[in-house]
Amino acid sequence: MTLRSFGFQPPESVFLCGLAALNPVLLAAGTSVGPDLACAALLLVVFALLGRSESGAVRPAILAGVLTGAAYLLRTAVLPLLATAPLYLLWRRRGRGALLFLASSAPFVAAWSYWARAHMPATRDPTTVFYTNYLGDLLLHFSWRRAPVQAVENVGSLFEYAGMSSVFLAALALPAVWGLLFLVGVALLARRTGLTQFHVFALGYLVMLVVWPYKPLLRYLLPMLPLVLAGFAYLLSQLTGFLLPAGSRLAALSALAVIACGSAVLGFSAYRADLRRYESESPGERAAYAWMRANLPPDAKLVAANPGVLYLYTGRQAAAYEPLKDFYLTPDEIAGWRRRLPGWAEERGIGYAFCDARLCAGALAERETPLARAVLEESGPALFRAGPVAVYRLAP
Repeated sequence: MTLRSFGFQPPESVFLCGLAALNPVLLAAGTSVGPDLACAALLLVVFALLGRSESGAVRPAILAGVLTGAAYLLRTAVLPLLATAPLYLLWRRRGRGALLFLASSAPFVAAWSYWARAHMPATRDPTTVFYTNYLGDLLLHFSWRRAPVQAVENVGSLFEYAGMSSVFLAALALPAVWGLLFLVGVALLARRTGLTQFHVFALGYLVMLVVWPYKPLLRYLLPMLPLVLAGFAYLLSQLTGFLLPAGSRLAALSALAVIACGSAVLGFSAYRADLRRYESESPGERAAYAWMRANLPPDAKLVAANPGVLYLYTGRQAAAYEPLKDFYLTPDEIAGWRRRLPGWAEERGIGYAFCDARLCAGALAERETPLARAVLEESGPALFRAGPVAVYRLAP
């Protein structure tokens, strides 16, 4: 329905859906426990309902607001929609629809915000803020000196992700250039169809990613995937129409089919090792998880690089160890932050530390793992060891 709203006929829409279905990035999101894919699918329903509300219908506006609230509970990153959707409806002179949308979505946002605020600890500890307060985390790490540089870096990352998420073959050569071309296609498509709710939300969403003080992740672009695919397809149709006027539609369909199949074959071949690494644990990690289940008390707390994975395998609570403004810290400051880990853990009743096959708590990158391991070795004995994987008892 979304692709049809952009003016594509059923054959083109089918090919674009096939291109998305064969994309390894999308498949990886579908096999994870994160909410990104579910939230992206929910947004498509919201945009379809908002499109119907532009005719003055009441129920679609209310239902769109309720589903927006549900999407917000999945990912607070959809917050720009609470501003862009009413503004768009007001621009289309649908004031009642804008009011109904806000009235049905705002309770979800208000209830969750109130609950989170009521249970939010009063602290500036980077790790605690990282887990409990998105806005506080942004303000804690924001700096006017760094902001312009980070914004430029984030724009480059988004261009790269647009290329990788639309045609996975772009990941093999200059994905940022491909992404820039496809976003040009999005702009050209907007000239043909006019601005839609999807376009306006995408603008607000991308601005949020640009000003965020961290590098955005590839999965953050999943809500934008239909729009990027549509821009890619429209640009391709324009190019093939210019080169082959007589058979532009057939040529565009053929090109889409070739790219979809190539994306499945070469994309998986190029990134199969990465997908396997993220979707499975090493034998040492599995042995460590089994040891923790059998030997650590149920209320044991650990510090680890991937606390969510550890909890799912062992049922033991875990936390990461986050630095403050890691992109400003000098090597000596990073070393000091690393040495403070045992004391930080003791203050929070954390008695154990876990090093997986790649990272230890206290390491910002894999190359720093030996340094973090040395700190843990000084603090307490290794209760379990299997190659690089280890469980340490932190001295009180």
